[in-house]
Amino acid sequence: MHSKNTHEYQVEFYIRSNLKSHPGRSFTFAINDAQVTILSESPDADDDGFVAQVVLRDSSILQAEQAAHEPLTKLLDVLCYEMRVSGLITRSIRTQIEGSGEVRHCAIYGYERRSRPLFLMEAQADEVRRVLAAPPSKSVQRALYWFRWSYCARSLPEAFFFVWMTVERLVGEKNGPSICPKCKKPLKCEEHGENSFASVSRDRIREFLERHKVRNVKKLLDLRNPLVHGSLAHSFAHRAVMRAGLPNLAKAVEEELREQLGVTHALDVSPFSGPGDNHILVHCEYRTSFPDQRFPADCPSFAEIAQYTETFNQKEHSKIINLPPWPPAW
Repeated sequence: MHSKNTHEYQVEFYIRSNLKSHPGRSFTFAINDAQVTILSESPDADDDGFVAQVVLRDSSILQAEQAAHEPLTKLLDVLCYEMRVSGLITRSIRTQIEGSGEVRHCAIYGYERRSRPLFLMEAQADEVRRVLAAPPSKSVQRALYWFRWSYCARSLPEAFFFVWMTVERLVGEKNGPSICPKCKKPLKCEEHGENSFASVSRDRIREFLERHKVRNVKKLLDLRNPLVHGSLAHSFAHRAVMRAGLPNLAKAVEEELREQLGVTHALDVSPFSGPGDNHILVHCEYRTSFPDQRFPADCPSFAEIAQYTETFNQKEHSKIINLPPWPPAW
């Protein structure tokens, strides 16, 4: 995309990882039409991760931020294998548009972690004792196992995968004939007869989801085979379907488990339906001390935005000029 209606953007992400730089330098990689720089010096980096910068050309900030995930993900896939480290894109930090001069524009992202402690009471403890005294079916036990993993997940694809595994355990497997993919007739051996195998039927999954009034069943089912078999492409659209469907999927599982376990005191809360962590977006107009840099190194941090909002005389701020309610056409 190189038409005159496009601009270069620098999109920054926080990567949770145990990867460190030796000897304290940054590394840049060319991927398709983008450049990705990792382990860059940044006030947003800490001992639990690093900042990655993706520079690419696109027609708007939103499209640039969406497109930046693909080259960064490709890099992390290979890099994490090469170095045997973890590497997870957890949040956006900031996005800058190329420019020159003293006055610049950027989008700054803030992150506030919200924890929600829950207190065990005697009613729930008694119910747990009752369930343990008369163990449920093997399928329910396996569903409880996968569902617990979903509560521990720290990313959207991770949580969605574990909830979907829970759904498949609750639906259960059923023996069915092996079908020829072309003529759709059962495959049959002259010596041993028709071949059959145990599988989870899409029709039974559809029935489960519709019974629990889950919306967009077709879109969710379209994700199923690629997700389970590892061929799901990285795309913003797929993540949007996951994000929209996860709370309803989790609610369906919770309702089904409540019915099958016969519990009445389980808490009516879910980590997938809020309040959740708080992600904040601020558009900023600021003065830079590096007017010749395309992407100034002194672009404000979220901490500086927070400090500006608490300043009594904001017009006298040394760096930030204004926080527009909506960005210009960039």
